[in-house]
Amino acid sequence: VLDVPIMLRTYYHTYESYALDYVASRMLGKGKTMARKGEAKIAEIDRLFAVDKPALAAYNLNDAVLTLEIFEQAGLLADAVERSKHSGHLLDRVGGSVAAFDYLYLPRLHREGYVAGEVADIPRPSTALPGGYVMDSKPGIYENVLLLDFKSLYPTIIKTFLIDPLGCVAPADNRVQAPVGPSFARSPTLLPHIIAELLEARAQAKATGNQPLSQAIKILMNSFYGVLGSTGCRFFSEELAGAITGTGRYILRTTCEHIERTTGLSVIYGDTDSLFVLLGPGRQDTAVRRGGEIVLETNGWLSGHLRSRYAVESALELEQECHFRYFLMPTIRGSTQGSKKRYCGAIERDGRLELRFKGMESARSDWTELAKEFQNELYCKVFERKPVEEYIVRMVEEVKQGKMDDKLVYRKHLRKPIAQYTGSVPPHVQAARLLPTPPRVVYYVITREGPQPANNRSSSLDYEHYIDCQLRPVADSVLEWVGLDFDTIVSGQQDLFGQL
Repeated sequence: VLDVPIMLRTYYHTYESYALDYVASRMLGKGKTMARKGEAKIAEIDRLFAVDKPALAAYNLNDAVLTLEIFEQAGLLADAVERSKHSGHLLDRVGGSVAAFDYLYLPRLHREGYVAGEVADIPRPSTALPGGYVMDSKPGIYENVLLLDFKSLYPTIIKTFLIDPLGCVAPADNRVQAPVGPSFARSPTLLPHIIAELLEARAQAKATGNQPLSQAIKILMNSFYGVLGSTGCRFFSEELAGAITGTGRYILRTTCEHIERTTGLSVIYGDTDSLFVLLGPGRQDTAVRRGGEIVLETNGWLSGHLRSRYAVESALELEQECHFRYFLMPTIRGSTQGSKKRYCGAIERDGRLELRFKGMESARSDWTELAKEFQNELYCKVFERKPVEEYIVRMVEEVKQGKMDDKLVYRKHLRKPIAQYTGSVPPHVQAARLLPTPPRVVYYVITREGPQPANNRSSSLDYEHYIDCQLRPVADSVLEWVGLDFDTIVSGQQDLFGQL
Protein backbone atom coordinates (compact mmCIF):
# COMPACT_ATOMS: atom_id res chain seq x y z
CA VAL A 1 0.00 0.00 0.00
CA LEU A 2 1.53 3.30 -1.12
CA ASP A 3 0.38 6.45 0.68
CA VAL A 4 0.24 9.24 -1.91
CA PRO A 5 0.36 12.24 0.51
CA ILE A 6 3.42 10.81 2.27
CA MET A 7 5.11 10.09 -1.06
CA LEU A 8 4.41 13.62 -2.33
CA ARG A 9 6.18 15.03 0.73
CA THR A 10 9.05 12.56 0.40
CA TYR A 11 9.75 13.40 -3.23
CA TYR A 12 9.75 17.19 -2.77
CA HIS A 13 6.24 18.01 -4.01
CA THR A 14 5.41 21.00 -1.81
CA TYR A 15 1.81 22.02 -1.16
CA GLU A 16 0.18 24.13 1.51
CA SER A 17 -2.22 21.24 2.12
CA TYR A 18 -1.97 17.61 1.08
CA ALA A 19 -5.72 17.11 1.15
CA LEU A 20 -6.93 15.34 -2.00
CA ASP A 21 -9.09 18.20 -3.25
CA TYR A 22 -6.30 20.78 -2.75
CA VAL A 23 -3.58 18.78 -4.51
CA ALA A 24 -5.86 17.65 -7.33
CA SER A 25 -7.05 21.19 -8.08
CA ARG A 26 -3.47 22.42 -8.39
CA MET A 27 -1.89 19.46 -10.13
CA LEU A 28 -4.78 18.25 -12.30
CA GLY A 29 -7.00 21.32 -12.57
CA LYS A 30 -10.00 19.48 -11.13
CA GLY A 31 -11.19 18.36 -7.72
CA LYS A 32 -13.67 16.42 -5.65
CA THR A 33 -17.34 16.36 -6.60
CA MET A 34 -18.48 17.39 -3.12
CA ALA A 35 -17.59 20.90 -1.96
CA ARG A 36 -18.92 20.55 1.60
CA LYS A 37 -16.49 20.25 4.51
CA GLY A 38 -16.61 19.09 8.11
CA GLU A 39 -19.98 18.17 9.60
CA ALA A 40 -21.82 19.28 6.46
CA LYS A 41 -19.79 16.80 4.40
CA ILE A 42 -20.49 13.95 6.81
CA ALA A 43 -24.19 14.77 6.77
CA GLU A 44 -24.24 14.78 2.96
CA ILE A 45 -22.45 11.40 2.80
CA ASP A 46 -25.00 9.96 5.27
CA ARG A 47 -27.83 11.37 3.15
CA LEU A 48 -26.44 9.86 -0.07
CA PHE A 49 -25.99 6.50 1.64
CA ALA A 50 -29.64 6.57 2.66
CA VAL A 51 -31.27 7.83 -0.53
CA ASP A 52 -28.79 7.76 -3.45
CA LYS A 53 -26.14 5.05 -3.19
CA PRO A 54 -25.13 5.32 -6.89
CA ALA A 55 -24.26 9.00 -6.33
CA LEU A 56 -22.20 8.06 -3.26
CA ALA A 57 -20.40 5.38 -5.29
CA ALA A 58 -19.66 7.93 -8.02
CA TYR A 59 -18.26 10.31 -5.40
CA ASN A 60 -15.95 7.61 -4.02
CA LEU A 61 -14.92 6.50 -7.51
CA ASN A 62 -13.97 10.07 -8.42
CA ASP A 63 -11.77 10.25 -5.31
CA ALA A 64 -10.02 7.04 -6.35
CA VAL A 65 -9.49 8.32 -9.90
CA LEU A 66 -8.05 11.61 -8.63
CA THR A 67 -5.64 9.74 -6.37
CA LEU A 68 -4.49 7.51 -9.22
CA GLU A 69 -4.02 10.44 -11.60
CA ILE A 70 -1.95 12.35 -9.01
CA PHE A 71 0.12 9.20 -8.45
CA GLU A 72 0.77 8.86 -12.19
CA GLN A 73 1.34 12.53 -13.03
CA ALA A 74 3.79 13.03 -10.15
CA GLY A 75 5.75 9.94 -11.22
CA LEU A 76 5.61 8.55 -7.69
CA LEU A 77 5.86 4.88 -8.69
CA ALA A 78 9.06 5.43 -10.67
CA ASP A 79 10.53 7.36 -7.72
CA ALA A 80 9.60 4.58 -5.29
CA VAL A 81 10.97 1.83 -7.54
CA GLU A 82 14.35 3.52 -7.89
CA ARG A 83 14.55 4.20 -4.18
CA SER A 84 13.63 0.58 -3.47
CA LYS A 85 16.47 -0.65 -5.68
CA HIS A 86 19.05 1.41 -3.79
CA SER A 87 17.68 0.99 -0.27
CA GLY A 88 16.87 -2.73 -0.33
CA HIS A 89 13.33 -2.01 0.90
CA LEU A 90 9.92 -3.05 -0.34
CA LEU A 91 8.02 -0.30 -2.15
CA ASP A 92 5.90 0.53 0.90
CA ARG A 93 8.91 0.68 3.23
CA VAL A 94 11.35 2.88 1.32
CA GLY A 95 11.23 5.58 3.99
CA GLY A 96 13.33 3.57 6.45
CA SER A 97 16.62 5.51 6.41
CA VAL A 98 18.38 3.52 9.15
CA ALA A 99 17.55 0.20 7.51
CA ALA A 100 18.72 1.54 4.13
CA PHE A 101 22.04 2.55 5.69
CA ASP A 102 22.46 -0.93 7.20
CA TYR A 103 21.65 -2.49 3.82
CA LEU A 104 24.47 -0.57 2.15
CA TYR A 105 27.01 -0.53 4.96
CA LEU A 106 26.85 -3.85 6.85
CA PRO A 107 27.90 -6.20 4.00
CA ARG A 108 30.99 -4.07 3.35
CA LEU A 109 31.79 -3.96 7.05
CA HIS A 110 31.59 -7.76 7.27
CA ARG A 111 33.93 -8.14 4.31
CA GLU A 112 36.50 -6.10 6.24
CA GLY A 113 36.26 -8.59 9.10
CA TYR A 114 34.21 -6.46 11.49
CA VAL A 115 30.79 -6.87 13.08
CA ALA A 116 28.52 -4.05 14.21
CA GLY A 117 27.06 -3.56 17.66
CA GLU A 118 23.41 -3.66 18.68
CA VAL A 119 21.18 -0.60 18.77
CA ALA A 120 20.40 -1.36 22.42
CA ASP A 121 24.07 -0.86 23.27
CA ILE A 122 24.22 2.65 21.83
CA PRO A 123 24.71 5.30 24.56
CA ARG A 124 22.27 8.19 24.54
CA PRO A 125 23.73 11.62 23.69
CA SER A 126 24.58 13.80 26.66
CA THR A 127 23.48 17.00 24.89
CA ALA A 128 21.63 18.00 21.75
CA LEU A 129 23.72 17.49 18.63
CA PRO A 130 24.97 20.72 17.00
CA GLY A 131 23.27 21.86 13.82
CA GLY A 132 24.41 23.69 10.72
CA TYR A 133 26.00 27.12 10.60
CA VAL A 134 23.51 30.00 10.57
CA MET A 135 25.03 33.46 10.16
CA ASP A 136 23.74 36.62 11.75
CA SER A 137 21.88 38.33 8.93
CA LYS A 138 22.16 41.92 7.74
CA PRO A 139 18.56 43.14 7.48
CA GLY A 140 17.38 45.40 4.70
CA ILE A 141 16.10 45.57 1.12
CA TYR A 142 18.74 44.81 -1.50
CA GLU A 143 19.18 44.63 -5.26
CA ASN A 144 20.92 41.75 -7.02
CA VAL A 145 21.62 39.05 -4.46
CA LEU A 146 23.21 35.75 -5.49
CA LEU A 147 22.18 32.56 -3.73
CA LEU A 148 25.22 30.27 -3.74
CA ASP A 149 24.69 26.72 -2.58
CA PHE A 150 26.95 23.73 -1.86
CA LYS A 151 25.66 20.68 -3.73
CA SER A 152 24.97 17.80 -1.30
CA LEU A 153 27.10 19.44 1.39
CA TYR A 154 27.04 16.73 4.05
CA PRO A 155 27.59 13.78 1.67
CA THR A 156 30.52 15.56 -0.01
CA ILE A 157 32.00 16.41 3.41
CA ILE A 158 31.87 12.69 4.26
CA LYS A 159 33.62 11.85 1.00
CA THR A 160 36.24 14.61 1.28
CA PHE A 161 37.29 14.01 4.89
CA LEU A 162 36.75 10.22 4.83
CA ILE A 163 34.23 10.42 7.68
CA ASP A 164 33.28 6.84 8.40
CA PRO A 165 32.19 4.67 11.37
CA LEU A 166 34.91 2.13 10.58
CA GLY A 167 37.50 4.78 9.79
CA CYS A 168 36.88 6.36 13.18
CA VAL A 169 37.91 3.21 15.12
CA ALA A 170 40.17 1.30 12.71
CA PRO A 171 43.89 1.46 13.59
CA ALA A 172 45.90 3.37 10.99
CA ASP A 173 49.00 5.53 10.97
CA ASN A 174 47.87 7.60 7.99
CA ARG A 175 44.76 9.49 9.06
CA VAL A 176 42.72 12.51 8.02
CA GLN A 177 42.01 15.09 10.69
CA ALA A 178 38.61 16.68 10.13
CA PRO A 179 38.37 20.44 10.80
CA VAL A 180 36.14 19.55 13.76
CA GLY A 181 36.08 16.26 15.65
CA PRO A 182 38.13 13.07 15.38
CA SER A 183 40.53 11.82 12.73
CA PHE A 184 39.68 9.05 10.27
CA ALA A 185 41.73 6.28 8.70
CA ARG A 186 42.56 6.79 5.03
CA SER A 187 42.19 3.03 4.62
CA PRO A 188 39.98 1.11 4.98
CA THR A 189 37.05 3.44 4.25
CA LEU A 190 33.50 2.32 3.56
CA LEU A 191 31.06 5.22 3.74
CA PRO A 192 33.15 7.57 1.55
CA HIS A 193 33.23 4.84 -1.13
CA ILE A 194 29.46 4.42 -0.89
CA ILE A 195 29.03 8.19 -1.29
CA ALA A 196 31.41 8.22 -4.28
CA GLU A 197 29.44 5.45 -5.99
CA LEU A 198 26.14 7.22 -5.37
CA LEU A 199 27.46 10.56 -6.62
CA GLU A 200 28.67 8.90 -9.81
CA ALA A 201 25.36 7.09 -10.26
CA ARG A 202 23.44 10.34 -9.76
CA ALA A 203 25.62 12.16 -12.29
CA GLN A 204 24.89 9.43 -14.84
CA ALA A 205 21.17 9.56 -14.03
CA LYS A 206 21.13 13.31 -14.63
CA ALA A 207 23.06 12.92 -17.87
CA THR A 208 20.54 10.40 -19.19
CA GLY A 209 17.49 12.31 -17.95
CA ASN A 210 16.55 9.67 -15.37
CA GLN A 211 14.96 12.04 -12.87
CA PRO A 212 13.43 9.34 -10.62
CA LEU A 213 16.83 7.70 -10.12
CA SER A 214 18.52 11.05 -9.50
CA GLN A 215 15.86 11.93 -6.94
CA ALA A 216 16.11 8.57 -5.19
CA ILE A 217 19.89 8.82 -4.84
CA LYS A 218 19.68 12.40 -3.57
CA ILE A 219 17.23 11.41 -0.83
CA LEU A 220 19.34 8.40 0.14
CA MET A 221 22.62 10.34 0.36
CA ASN A 222 21.08 13.20 2.29
CA SER A 223 19.72 10.75 4.87
CA PHE A 224 23.16 9.52 5.94
CA TYR A 225 23.95 12.41 8.29
CA GLY A 226 20.57 12.04 9.99
CA VAL A 227 21.15 8.31 10.37
CA LEU A 228 24.56 8.74 12.00
CA GLY A 229 23.00 11.31 14.33
CA SER A 230 20.11 9.02 15.29
CA THR A 231 20.14 6.85 18.40
CA GLY A 232 18.05 4.37 16.44
CA CYS A 233 21.13 3.54 14.34
CA ARG A 234 23.73 1.00 15.47
CA PHE A 235 26.43 3.35 14.14
CA PHE A 236 25.25 6.39 16.09
CA SER A 237 28.12 8.54 17.30
CA GLU A 238 28.13 12.06 18.69
CA GLU A 239 31.68 12.43 17.35
CA LEU A 240 30.72 11.37 13.82
CA ALA A 241 27.62 13.55 13.62
CA GLY A 242 29.50 16.45 15.21
CA ALA A 243 32.38 16.07 12.74
CA ILE A 244 29.96 16.39 9.81
CA THR A 245 28.05 19.45 11.05
CA GLY A 246 31.17 21.02 12.54
CA THR A 247 33.02 20.67 9.25
CA GLY A 248 29.98 22.11 7.48
CA ARG A 249 30.13 25.18 9.71
CA TYR A 250 33.86 25.50 9.02
CA ILE A 251 33.35 25.23 5.24
CA LEU A 252 30.57 27.82 5.15
CA ARG A 253 32.39 30.26 7.43
CA THR A 254 35.74 30.07 5.61
CA THR A 255 34.04 30.28 2.21
CA CYS A 256 32.14 33.37 3.34
CA GLU A 257 35.35 34.99 4.56
CA HIS A 258 37.15 34.14 1.30
CA ILE A 259 34.42 35.62 -0.90
CA GLU A 260 34.28 38.84 1.09
CA ARG A 261 38.08 39.13 1.18
CA THR A 262 38.71 38.49 -2.51
CA THR A 263 35.70 40.23 -4.08
CA GLY A 264 35.01 43.09 -1.69
CA LEU A 265 31.36 42.02 -1.72
CA SER A 266 29.20 41.51 1.35
CA VAL A 267 27.65 38.19 2.37
CA ILE A 268 24.41 39.29 4.00
CA TYR A 269 23.27 35.86 5.22
CA GLY A 270 24.28 32.21 5.32
CA ASP A 271 22.46 29.07 6.43
CA THR A 272 23.85 25.49 6.59
CA ASP A 273 24.90 25.11 2.94
CA SER A 274 23.93 28.45 1.38
CA LEU A 275 25.41 31.94 1.14
CA PHE A 276 23.62 35.12 0.04
CA VAL A 277 26.07 37.47 -1.70
CA LEU A 278 25.11 41.10 -2.32
CA LEU A 279 26.14 42.52 -5.70
CA GLY A 280 24.16 45.77 -5.58
CA PRO A 281 22.51 47.73 -8.42
CA GLY A 282 23.18 46.51 -11.95
CA ARG A 283 21.86 44.46 -14.86
CA GLN A 284 20.58 40.93 -14.38
CA ASP A 285 22.82 39.35 -17.05
CA THR A 286 25.86 41.02 -15.50
CA ALA A 287 24.89 39.71 -12.06
CA VAL A 288 24.49 36.13 -13.29
CA ARG A 289 27.84 36.27 -15.09
CA ARG A 290 29.51 37.66 -11.96
CA GLY A 291 28.01 34.83 -9.96
CA GLY A 292 29.54 32.28 -12.30
CA GLU A 293 32.95 33.90 -11.90
CA ILE A 294 32.69 33.85 -8.10
CA VAL A 295 31.67 30.19 -8.07
CA LEU A 296 34.50 29.14 -10.39
CA GLU A 297 37.17 31.00 -8.42
CA THR A 298 35.84 29.88 -5.03
CA ASN A 299 35.73 26.20 -5.99
CA GLY A 300 39.34 26.40 -7.17
CA TRP A 301 40.44 28.15 -4.00
CA LEU A 302 38.59 25.68 -1.76
CA SER A 303 40.17 22.67 -3.46
CA GLY A 304 43.64 24.13 -2.99
CA HIS A 305 42.95 25.15 0.59
CA LEU A 306 41.75 21.70 1.65
CA ARG A 307 44.57 19.97 -0.21
CA SER A 308 47.28 22.05 1.44
CA ARG A 309 45.80 22.13 4.93
CA TYR A 310 44.21 18.68 5.28
CA ALA A 311 45.84 16.67 2.47
CA VAL A 312 42.46 15.72 0.99
CA GLU A 313 40.89 16.02 -2.45
CA SER A 314 37.80 18.17 -2.27
CA ALA A 315 34.47 16.77 -3.46
CA LEU A 316 32.75 20.00 -2.42
CA GLU A 317 31.12 22.04 -5.16
CA LEU A 318 29.65 25.50 -4.80
CA GLU A 319 27.05 26.42 -7.43
CA GLN A 320 24.89 29.40 -8.27
CA GLU A 321 21.41 28.38 -7.20
CA CYS A 322 19.65 31.54 -8.37
CA HIS A 323 19.82 35.31 -8.72
CA PHE A 324 17.40 37.48 -6.79
CA ARG A 325 16.67 40.78 -8.52
CA TYR A 326 15.39 42.08 -5.20
CA PHE A 327 15.81 40.64 -1.73
CA LEU A 328 14.39 41.43 1.72
CA MET A 329 15.97 40.23 4.94
CA PRO A 330 13.57 41.31 7.71
CA THR A 331 14.30 42.08 11.33
CA ILE A 332 13.08 40.08 14.28
CA ARG A 333 9.75 41.63 15.23
CA GLY A 334 10.19 44.37 17.78
CA SER A 335 13.96 44.43 17.28
CA THR A 336 16.61 45.87 14.98
CA GLN A 337 18.38 42.51 14.83
CA GLY A 338 18.23 40.60 11.56
CA SER A 339 16.09 37.48 11.52
CA LYS A 340 17.21 33.96 10.65
CA LYS A 341 15.57 31.47 8.29
CA ARG A 342 13.16 34.19 7.11
CA TYR A 343 13.50 36.14 3.87
CA CYS A 344 11.86 37.04 0.59
CA GLY A 345 13.64 37.00 -2.75
CA ALA A 346 12.26 38.21 -6.09
CA ILE A 347 13.37 36.42 -9.25
CA GLU A 348 12.78 38.38 -12.47
CA ARG A 349 11.48 36.33 -15.41
CA ASP A 350 10.26 37.91 -18.64
CA GLY A 351 9.85 41.27 -16.94
CA ARG A 352 7.76 39.87 -14.07
CA LEU A 353 8.70 39.20 -10.48
CA GLU A 354 8.33 35.74 -8.98
CA LEU A 355 8.57 35.89 -5.19
CA ARG A 356 10.13 33.20 -3.02
CA PHE A 357 9.22 33.35 0.66
CA LYS A 358 11.13 31.46 3.33
CA GLY A 359 9.71 31.23 6.83
CA MET A 360 7.38 34.18 6.27
CA GLU A 361 3.61 34.47 6.18
CA SER A 362 3.19 33.39 2.55
CA ALA A 363 5.19 30.22 3.23
CA ARG A 364 3.21 29.16 6.30
CA SER A 365 -0.04 27.22 6.39
CA ASP A 366 -1.36 28.92 9.55
CA TRP A 367 -1.80 32.32 7.88
CA THR A 368 -4.90 33.27 5.91
CA GLU A 369 -5.20 33.70 2.17
CA LEU A 370 -5.76 37.39 2.90
CA ALA A 371 -2.29 37.74 4.43
CA LYS A 372 -0.61 35.77 1.65
CA GLU A 373 -2.28 37.71 -1.16
CA PHE A 374 -1.56 41.01 0.59
CA GLN A 375 2.08 40.13 1.19
CA ASN A 376 2.73 39.05 -2.37
CA GLU A 377 1.21 42.19 -3.92
CA LEU A 378 2.67 44.60 -1.36
CA TYR A 379 6.20 43.22 -1.65
CA CYS A 380 6.08 43.42 -5.45
CA LYS A 381 5.05 47.07 -5.25
CA VAL A 382 7.81 47.89 -2.76
CA PHE A 383 10.47 46.08 -4.79
CA GLU A 384 9.40 47.88 -7.96
CA ARG A 385 9.24 51.25 -6.16
CA LYS A 386 5.53 51.71 -6.82
CA PRO A 387 3.17 53.62 -4.49
CA VAL A 388 1.67 51.35 -1.84
CA GLU A 389 -0.51 53.66 0.25
CA GLU A 390 -3.65 53.47 -1.87
CA TYR A 391 -3.39 49.67 -2.12
CA ILE A 392 -3.06 49.29 1.67
CA VAL A 393 -6.05 51.55 2.37
CA ARG A 394 -8.15 49.69 -0.22
CA MET A 395 -7.32 46.29 1.29
CA VAL A 396 -8.27 47.49 4.78
CA GLU A 397 -11.57 48.90 3.49
CA GLU A 398 -12.41 45.71 1.60
CA VAL A 399 -11.85 43.67 4.75
CA LYS A 400 -14.17 45.96 6.72
CA GLN A 401 -16.82 45.78 3.98
CA GLY A 402 -16.86 41.97 4.00
CA LYS A 403 -15.43 41.67 0.50
CA MET A 404 -12.60 39.41 1.74
CA ASP A 405 -14.65 37.06 3.93
CA ASP A 406 -13.74 33.99 1.87
CA LYS A 407 -10.04 34.71 2.49
CA LEU A 408 -10.22 34.99 6.28
CA VAL A 409 -10.17 31.29 7.15
CA TYR A 410 -7.36 29.89 9.27
CA ARG A 411 -6.27 26.28 8.87
CA LYS A 412 -4.40 24.31 11.50
CA HIS A 413 -3.85 20.64 12.44
CA LEU A 414 -4.82 19.15 15.77
CA ARG A 415 -1.64 17.48 17.05
CA LYS A 416 -3.37 15.56 19.84
CA PRO A 417 -6.88 14.85 21.17
CA ILE A 418 -8.56 18.10 22.20
CA ALA A 419 -9.00 16.84 25.78
CA GLN A 420 -5.21 16.86 26.14
CA TYR A 421 -5.00 20.60 25.48
CA THR A 422 -4.86 22.21 28.92
CA GLY A 423 -3.85 25.59 30.23
CA SER A 424 -3.69 28.13 27.43
CA VAL A 425 -5.89 26.71 24.67
CA PRO A 426 -4.96 27.83 21.12
CA PRO A 427 -7.67 29.27 18.83
CA HIS A 428 -8.02 26.24 16.54
CA VAL A 429 -8.68 24.01 19.56
CA GLN A 430 -11.31 26.44 20.85
CA ALA A 431 -13.02 26.22 17.47
CA ALA A 432 -12.70 22.42 17.32
CA ARG A 433 -14.44 22.10 20.69
CA LEU A 434 -17.54 23.64 19.13
CA LEU A 435 -17.84 20.73 16.68
CA PRO A 436 -19.52 17.39 17.50
CA THR A 437 -16.59 15.49 15.97
CA PRO A 438 -13.32 17.46 15.82
CA PRO A 439 -11.51 16.93 12.49
CA ARG A 440 -7.76 16.45 12.10
CA VAL A 441 -7.53 19.79 10.29
CA VAL A 442 -9.53 22.66 11.75
CA TYR A 443 -10.80 25.44 9.50
CA TYR A 444 -11.81 28.36 11.67
CA VAL A 445 -12.39 32.11 11.73
CA ILE A 446 -12.10 34.76 14.42
CA THR A 447 -15.45 36.27 15.33
CA ARG A 448 -16.55 38.88 17.84
CA GLU A 449 -17.19 35.96 20.21
CA GLY A 450 -13.83 34.33 19.60
CA PRO A 451 -12.65 31.46 17.34
CA GLN A 452 -15.44 29.50 15.64
CA PRO A 453 -15.57 26.80 12.92
CA ALA A 454 -15.53 28.42 9.49
CA ASN A 455 -18.65 26.59 8.28
CA ASN A 456 -20.53 26.75 11.57
CA ARG A 457 -20.13 30.23 13.04
CA SER A 458 -22.80 32.00 15.05
CA SER A 459 -21.24 35.46 15.29
CA SER A 460 -20.05 38.17 12.91
CA LEU A 461 -16.40 38.25 11.88
CA ASP A 462 -13.96 40.34 13.89
CA TYR A 463 -12.51 42.45 11.09
CA GLU A 464 -10.27 44.44 13.43
CA HIS A 465 -8.54 41.19 14.37
CA TYR A 466 -7.69 40.51 10.72
CA ILE A 467 -6.45 44.04 10.15
CA ASP A 468 -4.29 43.93 13.29
CA CYS A 469 -3.05 40.33 13.07
CA GLN A 470 -2.95 39.61 9.33
CA LEU A 471 -2.43 42.88 7.45
CA ARG A 472 -0.39 44.95 9.93
CA PRO A 473 2.42 42.37 10.59
CA VAL A 474 2.86 41.79 6.85
CA ALA A 475 3.03 45.50 6.12
CA ASP A 476 5.31 46.38 9.03
CA SER A 477 7.94 43.84 7.94
CA VAL A 478 8.56 45.74 4.69
CA LEU A 479 7.31 49.31 5.15
CA GLU A 480 10.00 50.17 7.70
CA TRP A 481 12.60 49.89 4.91
CA VAL A 482 10.90 52.55 2.78
CA GLY A 483 10.09 55.05 5.53
CA LEU A 484 6.39 54.27 5.79
CA ASP A 485 4.11 53.11 8.60
CA PHE A 486 0.95 51.00 8.39
CA ASP A 487 -0.98 52.83 11.11
CA THR A 488 -0.16 56.23 9.66
CA ILE A 489 -1.30 55.16 6.19
CA VAL A 490 -4.53 53.58 7.43
CA SER A 491 -5.41 56.54 9.64
CA GLY A 492 -5.31 58.77 6.56
CA GLN A 493 -2.39 60.92 7.68
CA GLN A 494 -0.19 59.82 4.78
CA ASP A 495 -0.48 61.35 1.31
CA LEU A 496 -2.10 58.56 -0.71
CA PHE A 497 -0.45 59.80 -3.85
CA GLY A 498 3.07 60.09 -2.46
CA GLN A 499 5.93 58.24 -4.06
CA LEU A 500 8.37 55.86 -2.34
